[in-house]
Amino acid sequence: MTGLQPSGAYIFRPDGKALSLGKAQLEVVKGPLLEEVRQTFNSWVSQIIRLKKDAKHIEFDWIIGPIPKENPFPITKEVVTRYVTDINHKDVFYTDSNGRQMMRRQKKFNPSFKYVDSEPVSGNYYPITNRVFTNDGNKQLTVLTDHSEGVTSVDGGLEIMLHRRCFVDDHWGMEEALDELGDGDGVVARGTHYVLFGDVKNAAAIHRPLAIDIFHHPHLAFSRVENASEYMKSYKMEFSAMQRSLPDFAHIMTLERLHRKSLLLRLEHIFQSEEDVENSKPMKVDLKNLFTQFKIVGMTELMLAANRNISSSDEKANWFLDDYVITLKPMEIRTFKLDIDWT
Repeated sequence: MTGLQPSGAYIFRPDGKALSLGKAQLEVVKGPLLEEVRQTFNSWVSQIIRLKKDAKHIEFDWIIGPIPKENPFPITKEVVTRYVTDINHKDVFYTDSNGRQMMRRQKKFNPSFKYVDSEPVSGNYYPITNRVFTNDGNKQLTVLTDHSEGVTSVDGGLEIMLHRRCFVDDHWGMEEALDELGDGDGVVARGTHYVLFGDVKNAAAIHRPLAIDIFHHPHLAFSRVENASEYMKSYKMEFSAMQRSLPDFAHIMTLERLHRKSLLLRLEHIFQSEEDVENSKPMKVDLKNLFTQFKIVGMTELMLAANRNISSSDEKANWFLDDYVITLKPMEIRTFKLDIDWT
């Protein structure tokens, strides 16, 4: 903490420089599909670094906790990880806004007011929903996360906050310390970082689709099966609602049934302007014969909230059977009501 203001549920006030956890014990596992380096720093911090075959990123799967509580005078701890390269980013980095548009950040600077360096650490932290990157114009370091975290820049790289346990109230309304006990000893935090390093010109084409894949990762479920071969004969083992894949720039945000013969469809362009040579421009998506379970026989474009037609006169848009081609601009989201016949 700094002065009389401690870190807590609402306040982040670290005191002094970060302390290293020291060298980790290592275990290396190699296989035909992936390689792992398993790091154990102490009894409450461990990490698995995972490189999958043909993957363009490295996974850092970390587990922290329970953060120890000393007696009788416990010390607040805020645990961070750092990814350091030889990039000279001049303290400029970019954080996502709600998982979509990237926002420029600069350490010790704010475009809206004169920056005063009274809190050199917390004053330069920013929230991220799912990604952050920094570059020098040639090389780029990108880190994608599986949940919201805090981030700042360090020389050559990035620092990300992973876990906190505070033993003093920060005096901002909670009237209790940020000392959640979990199952009695303290909360265990777990997460995964997906790290990419390479040319700036290719970075967005990798991290944009990867962020979609991470958000929509499969959830595994298991059940008892007496005879696997009979089960596979009785049930469909594969299913796709689409005849073909969408282009890399396009993503279906919503496909929801409204009535027996109508669906709500939202499409988004996942790239930002000027971040990719091929994808950061208006692009077309052909919806005709895209889906396997139904055929589109009519379309009406709606406002984003889907509560009214986009036409000011509330007239149905003139879509024809041979003209179900949608143009999406960078970062644009378009919403449609589909009239369908089930196939």
